[in-house]
Amino acid sequence: MVKTNPSSSQVRRVAVYGLAGLQFFFQVSPVFAGVFQADGQSVAQTAVEAGRVLQGSNSGDAARQLLTSQASGQAADAVTQWLNQFGTAKTQLSVDSDFSLKGSSLDVLLPFYNTPKNVLFTQLGMRDNDGRFTTNAGLGHRYFTDNGWMLGYNVFYDVDWRNTNRRYGIGVEAWRDYLKVSANGYKRLSDWRQSPTVTDYDERPADGWDIRAEGWLPAWPQLGGKLVYEQYYGKEVALFGESERQKNPHAITAGVTWTPFPLLTAGVDYRRGKNGADDTRLNLGLTYRIGEPLTHQLDSSRVGAQRSLVANRLELVNRNNDVVLEYRKQTLITLQLPPDVYGVELTTVTLTPQVNAKYGLSRIELDDAELRQAGGKIISNTGNQITLQLPAWSSDRQSVTLSGRARDTRGNLSDIARTRILVSPAVQQQLAVSTDKTTATADGADSVHYTLTVTGSDGKPVSGQAVRWEHNGGTLNGENTTNADGVATATLTSQTAGIIRVTATTRNQTAKAADVTFVAAMQGELLADRTQALADGQEAVSYTLTLKTTDGKPLSGKNVTFTTTTGQLSRTQGTTDQNGQLTVQLTSTRAGQAVVNASMDGTTISAAPVTFENYLDSAIVVNKTSAVADGQDSIILTAVIRDAAGIPVAGQAVTWHTDNGQFTQQDAVTNAAGAASATLTSTQAGNAQVSLSLNGTTTTVSAPRVSFTQQLYLTLQAGRTTAVADGNDAITYTLNVRDAAGQPVKDKAVQWSTDLGTLSAQQGTTSAQGEATVTLTSTQAGQAVVNATVDGKQISAQSVTFTRTVRGVITVEKERVYPGSKQTVTLTLTDAAGNPVSGERVDWHVDSGNLWQTQGTTDAQGRTTTTWESTTPGTATITADAYGQQYTAPAITVMPALTVSSVTGIDATGADGKNFGKRVPNSTWPGAKFRIDTENAAGTVTWTASSPAVSINGNVMTVKSNPADVTLTGTDTDGQTVTLNMGGNWFAQSATKYEWLNSDYDGTAIHSCRQLGAQVASSAALQGVISEWGELETYDGWTNLKNDWLYSSTTVISGNGVKSTIAYLFPGGKEGLLTGIRGYYACR
Repeated sequence: MVKTNPSSSQVRRVAVYGLAGLQFFFQVSPVFAGVFQADGQSVAQTAVEAGRVLQGSNSGDAARQLLTSQASGQAADAVTQWLNQFGTAKTQLSVDSDFSLKGSSLDVLLPFYNTPKNVLFTQLGMRDNDGRFTTNAGLGHRYFTDNGWMLGYNVFYDVDWRNTNRRYGIGVEAWRDYLKVSANGYKRLSDWRQSPTVTDYDERPADGWDIRAEGWLPAWPQLGGKLVYEQYYGKEVALFGESERQKNPHAITAGVTWTPFPLLTAGVDYRRGKNGADDTRLNLGLTYRIGEPLTHQLDSSRVGAQRSLVANRLELVNRNNDVVLEYRKQTLITLQLPPDVYGVELTTVTLTPQVNAKYGLSRIELDDAELRQAGGKIISNTGNQITLQLPAWSSDRQSVTLSGRARDTRGNLSDIARTRILVSPAVQQQLAVSTDKTTATADGADSVHYTLTVTGSDGKPVSGQAVRWEHNGGTLNGENTTNADGVATATLTSQTAGIIRVTATTRNQTAKAADVTFVAAMQGELLADRTQALADGQEAVSYTLTLKTTDGKPLSGKNVTFTTTTGQLSRTQGTTDQNGQLTVQLTSTRAGQAVVNASMDGTTISAAPVTFENYLDSAIVVNKTSAVADGQDSIILTAVIRDAAGIPVAGQAVTWHTDNGQFTQQDAVTNAAGAASATLTSTQAGNAQVSLSLNGTTTTVSAPRVSFTQQLYLTLQAGRTTAVADGNDAITYTLNVRDAAGQPVKDKAVQWSTDLGTLSAQQGTTSAQGEATVTLTSTQAGQAVVNATVDGKQISAQSVTFTRTVRGVITVEKERVYPGSKQTVTLTLTDAAGNPVSGERVDWHVDSGNLWQTQGTTDAQGRTTTTWESTTPGTATITADAYGQQYTAPAITVMPALTVSSVTGIDATGADGKNFGKRVPNSTWPGAKFRIDTENAAGTVTWTASSPAVSINGNVMTVKSNPADVTLTGTDTDGQTVTLNMGGNWFAQSATKYEWLNSDYDGTAIHSCRQLGAQVASSAALQGVISEWGELETYDGWTNLKNDWLYSSTTVISGNGVKSTIAYLFPGGKEGLLTGIRGYYACR
């Protein structure tokens, strides 16, 4: 089918009819009523331009360009303005001569939940950039704080439909007046796909993140700046375009914007990235708001309103909506070589490479440097087969590596492939290793000798062969080269027991010798537990044999034989246990020295000599076991000495010993009956141990333990005879203990007791001075007797007397009150022990206020009460007289009553505004704030509201919804209250919207107010709120009125029939008449 161009007359008709229809559509469409106001001049200008281009030489193309340009521009504005009724839209329609939408984009933010504090929204977008059609779908939430910040978060799903590249993004926002800060993260959802635009490459979304900031100067909102930092990750990321791919690229963008008036914005952006990549962009934008007077759009004072958070609450999310891609080179050619190649030295081998190439194999490039250095070479390389000549075998070289890469017909290279070439010698050798023994001692000295013999295939010795000895333990010293007889020797020693394996290797051949077992070397000692014993056949000497290796390890299971020079052994043979030990006992009936020997494995160990002494049997008897420690009462001790046969031994020298007392008589030698006696007395109480040693021997005999007791004399004295029965006033008692000689007796246990009161201790001990003390207190009146008991002997002190006391305490309910309050005052009487004192008369007195009872009597609990009423502010003191004493209550302070001192409005900056006196404002709106100050408060005043229509932060009230009939109550820490009632002049919406006032559909003031159950506020209502609050434009909800008008619903018609709207100009709130039909308003 042949495509023909239409005639010029046809083109003219299409252009004229299209432009006329387009202009007519914009004028009559109800959707754009009040939005598009093209006047006759713009229509005429369009017609003139159409006539001019149609007169050109190429009138067909010119007409089509004019038509598409006019249509796309008007359509973009129309779509944008229509969508802005529901949210925020940004549209860019770029239509070329073929009616293609390349370079066009559409983004729209639609709120589905919109309150002053929260916005839940969805943002949808589509764009065609460099032939890639991308869609974006997101959800987000924005929260508006009380201190002027917007905090938000969002999540997006992005799709590049050219290759179905998918990713998701998560972002956060923090905006306020004159500042926007955003951060976004991007994470891929799809993996590698073949790129439709870059040959032999795959593509996928790149992971990354960015931080974006925009700001304007509050003092000069026309001047602004932005800063963007972007970071993406990948080996080849196209952040600056497909032709400038970088690894892990980043970019910093800095820009400056200038908006002299709302219609015009100019700017310059400079972006710099990795490795010096950069670009500069000059921006010039015209933003014409159809339906808004041109004078407003050329008014520089209106630029500041565009920088407010209120104006940007539905602004599009600041993010990169284009999917940044990562690329990777496809594997176009691969090469695989055999992992190992085996061959005999100086022969040729052939290997077959495996090649896969998309564009066909050109050649295989081999790296044969290592092969040539070893003496080999490449004979041929056809691509299908590689033939090599192997080098000569060498014992110093185990293998040779050959590597290479395949190249295709387009110059693409494969990864490096490698093969290992293993060369074996042409002639095999015979190896044999022998040992002179297979068992040795692990003492580091006993050695094993190895002999390696190397012969060729002809049976002749091979000399000069390098030998490598290897072993798994011990110390090996060997020869490294065979001698003329083809022999190399080695010597092995070890200090560790175990099996050791030795091998010898020459020319890649290994021979193994027989395993050798090293037996642990032995060390031992034989120790006795004593050096002397009685030769009675019963008292035994115990010997312990310990056997270890040289490295300290126990030798178990060793067979041992014991012998002795004197006496009898408990065993003559045995085996060492797991600790390498074995014990034996020796006794004797003959006096003299004895030596014990232990023999094992031909080794004998001897113990040190021990001595056996003659045995004498002796015993001591006493005539009594106890006597008085007076130096007179005595105990007689008698010892009888016999030999082993039981015959008394006469003339045996003896020596008497004691640890208490003195011997008044003692025998130095035994008599004919083998007996010796001694007489013992003592002046010191306690036990006495008497012993007898036989001279000429080491034998000692102990007598039965005896004791001497004391005669005690006790005295007990009280420090005084009277004390107060308050549990604290104490009487001290002193006990004195003496013996018969009048000397103090120390360390005697004392038991204390009393028939009244409490002792400081129940038990005690006498000191070095023979004294013990105790104290007595009582909470009961009466007489008390204290007793002390020592060794069963008791003594009583003279009686003492405890007397009674009375105490009183006055308590009040509150020490801080207010005029007219009543409270109960209580007096409590107790004795010193805390017991109630009942039946006592009490007289009450006060210096301020009124007492309802002036006399009373204490009850069973020792209490009596009266009622006191406060009258005037000041201090009151209450006293009570009882039991001959006066008691004073804590001072009571009478405070002034709680009142409201002032009510002050709070403006948008948090500063004080209008002072309402002592009442709350009657006119309020969402976000209206005022502070209530009080005086005469006790502590902090806590405010509450009878309805959630008013929120409270300390003493600052914020109106949330209609506060009619709401009561505000303030309560201090003493419970005082003050109340204020809110008025009902409620504005459901303040000057937060800039909308049309002459129509009733979504997006107009009438419709918006009706949605709130209200109407556009009249001039009378606005005069009320302006008069009550003063500088209204300084308060939250009204700040948009700075240098602007506030429209009312009240209209007037002048004498010439012109209809005007009553409005108020701020600052100042001066009334005027306006013919405009769009502006800020309030709902009431």
